[in-house]
Order: sequence, then C-alpha cells, then structure tokens
Amino acid sequence: DIKYTSSIVVDNKSARFIGNFDDFKRYIGPKCRNDVNIFCKGERIKHKGICEWCGGKHELQSAHIKDRPVIIKEILDSDYRIAEDWYDVNIDEFLLKFKGAHMPIEEHIFFLCKTCHDKLDKEHSISVEDIMNKRKGR
Repeated sequence: DIKYTSSIVVDNKSARFIGNFDDFKRYIGPKCRNDVNIFCKGERIKHKGICEWCGGKHELQSAHIKDRPVIIKEILDSDYRIAEDWYDVNIDEFLLKFKGAHMPIEEHIFFLCKTCHDKLDKEHSISVEDIMNKRKGR
C-alpha cells in the first residue's frame, strides 16, 4: 500500500495545499477561523456588544449558522477534489471562496456572547432556528 502525506507547497506566486480533509482542517482551519473574525468585525461592531440571543451586553463572538468545517468541505469537494478525500488547493483562491461563502454576513453569522455561543454549538440548548426566529421577531 502507498501512503500519501499531505503537504503545503510554496513558490514565489502562491501556496498550495495537497492532502486530505483532516490535514486541511489542521493546517488551514485556524487561518479560516481567524479570517472569519477579521471579515465579520464590522458587522460585530454594529451590534454594539448586544448578544442576539440573550440581549446582554458582552464581547461578541461570530457564530456560524452552517458549521465552518461544513463550509470548508463543500468548497473543497466542489472545486479542489482530485481523488477520494484528496485535494489540490490554491490557498489564496480558497480563502477568497471561503470569504464569499459567508456573504452577506448577516445570512451566515450570528453575533453571540460566549455563553450563548456555547449553548448553540456545544450544549445544543438553543438552535439556529431559535435564533433565526428571534431575529424575525417571532
């Protein structure tokens, strides 16, 4: 059996990732997380520290309506898959597509305090639908 190893290749023009999904998440995932915080900053500021769920004034976090790894996997499978769980990715191009998958921000991100973000993502005591209904005033 041949064992393939993921790698990042850099030349004077661009960087490429070649490898599997788990390694992509490990190496490029943190950059994706940081980029979300950067491109959502303006919208987060507009909320003036008011959590969309509890209404309390807190430092807000950007909470995905669709999980970040799902967004990443959809882009990889659509545009960069070269074999089963194997991808050849122009990283700069991918990051532009990843940002585009979050636009418009208000349709893809909630602005929640840490407690409510945890309730959504970890405890599952509130749902995406709950927050969407609150946004719509239901």
